[in-house]
Parts: sequence; structure tokens; C-alpha cells
Amino acid sequence: MSEEGNLLSIFEAHRGKLSDKWSSYLSLYDHAFRPYRDRKISLLEIGIQNGGSLEIYAKYFANFEHIVGCDIEQRCALLRYGERIDVVTGDCNEASTKRAIACICAEFDIIIDDGSHVSGDIIRAFLNYFPLLKPGGIFVVEDLHCSYWQNWGGGLYRDVSSISFLKMLVDVVNHEHWGNGEKRREPIDRRFPGILPNDAEALLSEIHSVQFHNSICIISKALPPQNALGLRLVAGTEALIDEGPRLSGGASSDESDQSANPQAFFRDIKAENEVLHKMIVERDAQLVSLNNLLVDRNSETQTLNNSLAEQRMVCRALHVALAAAPPIRVHWLERLLWRTTLGRRLCRILFIRGQAQLLEDYRLVLGSGQFDLLHYIKYNQDALHEIPDPILHYLMVGYREGRDPSPLFSSRKYISEHGMVGDINPLVHHIRSTMK
Repeated sequence: MSEEGNLLSIFEAHRGKLSDKWSSYLSLYDHAFRPYRDRKISLLEIGIQNGGSLEIYAKYFANFEHIVGCDIEQRCALLRYGERIDVVTGDCNEASTKRAIACICAEFDIIIDDGSHVSGDIIRAFLNYFPLLKPGGIFVVEDLHCSYWQNWGGGLYRDVSSISFLKMLVDVVNHEHWGNGEKRREPIDRRFPGILPNDAEALLSEIHSVQFHNSICIISKALPPQNALGLRLVAGTEALIDEGPRLSGGASSDESDQSANPQAFFRDIKAENEVLHKMIVERDAQLVSLNNLLVDRNSETQTLNNSLAEQRMVCRALHVALAAAPPIRVHWLERLLWRTTLGRRLCRILFIRGQAQLLEDYRLVLGSGQFDLLHYIKYNQDALHEIPDPILHYLMVGYREGRDPSPLFSSRKYISEHGMVGDINPLVHHIRSTMK
């Protein structure tokens, strides 16, 4: 018989090699291990440190057949025990270490992983040693709080932590209800590519239950037929509310086909997000290109607006000139046709009689391109109220007052340099002299 008392009392009375456990573990283990307590069990503990836990389990399971401890610390080989307790040193996930353990005991009723607590090591240890667990046995993973810590490869939202892996085993237990045609291993393969062995489907089919407690997960093993939901049993004969249960007696689970359920199929959110991000980047680039094009168009529009404003100013000046100029005979129109459609339209309403030379000079100056209307208007606004047309004003009185037709032409300087006397317009003289 086992030593009297529960696991906690045995732990508290222990005086041998050092062992440390969280208090909640002892009460949980006492409940989980009770069905095995008087059996000839084999137990494997991964991570034994000072080795005291092996002595405590030997007291609790008095009829044990084998207790094996494994630790990566080579000094654990110095630990000495009585019969049927063995220690293997080495990395439990190395093939040589696993072979050494299997040589001592090929199958175990209880396996406890209290090793490195690193997420990757926990997952590999489960995949390596769950096959060594007997049907009806339990696999215990301790200290899963480390799966939420960065230094142990964890984090609450880290989808490849050990706790994330173990949570996926809950879905494996309910595989028959997925209804999407996927194998048990497929969701795990997507999240943990390359980690499952070739025979993983058979391994996963033997998971009977998954229990979670604070920092502990207990996975039980059973043969596949025992892991199915089974047939629907019906007891009693009166069905006053619903006849359904009586009619479905002996049936298996229904609604297994979920081919029409979009939520039953995997969506690669990460890949979808990458596609969406790429689309957003491309759209942003298009927006930048369109914005640059808009800036260019706005600049062109502004240039056209400025040009239009200048043309309107010229037109206003011409209209004023036409209204103020003395009339001449219509046959002069042919000599006044301008190069633009606007000019031709203005000429058709120019019914001027007399002042032929003035009109000829006007045409000459206007067509030369050497008269800057805006310049003349800007610097001679004080004089344009009497003769509003800039060219007409210059031809009639402006040159006499020393006014300049453009920034590039000085009336006074030209008259002085050419010794001009009498009523000769310097700009007209200059234009005619360059035409000879």
C-alpha cells in the first residue's frame, strides 16, 4: 500500500532530496493521480533538478514499477536512489536521450514535463513522449505560466507558444464535428509548420481529453474508438415536450457537414492583411501620382488664368481705343486685319475715318510686339484717363512726355541718340528702320 496521507502531507513530511512545487499543484495531483495510486505504474518526470520529487512519488505510488527522471543537467547523474528509480541525463528531445529512457521503460502511465518551460521544448517533448504514454495514461505539463513570458518563447498573443499549441488540442478532441474535411493535423501544420511527425494523425487521434488548470495542462490518452462522441442514448418513454430525442435514439452526431459554413474553413488573415496592405500601398502611390498631376494641372490652369487676365486687359484697352478713335473709311480694314480671330473680329467693328497715319502707326506698333501694354498701363495710369488706350495714348502724346512703351525701350534716349526733331514717334521710327 501507498504511504498514508495525501500528496500534500507526504510532501510536507519529506526529508530527503530537495523538491519544490506550487501548492495548487499538490492538491490537483492528488486528485489526478488517485486512480493510479495503488497500481503498478510507470512514471517519467522530465526535469528533476535536485531529485526530491522522484522520492516523493515513490512514497505516493508505493506499488510503482518504474520511476524515471530525466534532466539536462549532467550532475543529476550523481543522484542515487533505490531500486526501480533511474535517472537519465541529457536533452529529453534528443533522440539518444529518448532511446535511453525507452530502454529503461518502454511505456508510462504518467508523464510529467517539468523541464525547461520553453514553449518550443514543451511542444517537442509532448510530440516525442506522448507516443510512450499508455492508453488510459495522462501527460502533465507544468509551469505553463512561462508560456506568457517572452524569455520562454511566450506571450499572451504569441500564436506559437506552448499554451497556444495545447489549446489547439481541444479542437483535435472534437475533430469529428469540424465538418470541413480537414485532418486533425492540418490546423496545427499551418500554425506550426514542420513540427509534427509523419504519423501525427494517429498520435492526435489518441488524445482523449485536455484539461487546463492554473499553469498546468493534463492530456489523457485513449484508443481512437473511445474518443468518439458515440451514439445518442435514450432512456424513459414519456416525451410530452419533444419527440425528437426518442426518434433520434441510437443515432450519431448530426450537422457534421459544414461545407456551407464559411466560418468552418481556414482564412489566412495574415496573408489577407498582406494583400490588403499591398493594395493600400498601390492606392497611396496612385493618389500621390494623381495629386502631383492635379498640382501640375492647377499650375497650368493658373498660367492660363493669368494669360486670360492679360488678354482681357488688352481687349478692354482695345475696346476703349475703338470707342475713342476718330472714324476712317472701311477700306482701311484690310490693312488692319490682325493675326488672331479676336483681332479680326475687332477690326470688323473698327469704322474709322481720317487720321490714316495714326491708324497705320497703331497697326505697326501693335503688330511689332515691342509695346508692353501691361508695363505702360502700370506706369502711366495717371495719363490714361484722357486717352484710355495705351498704344493710342503713346502715339498721340506719350512719347512727347517721355513715356516709355516697354522696359526695354527709352523714348528720350532714342530721340537723343538719333537727333530726332519734329513730330516723329521714336518707337515707330525704330520699328520702320529695322524693317528696311
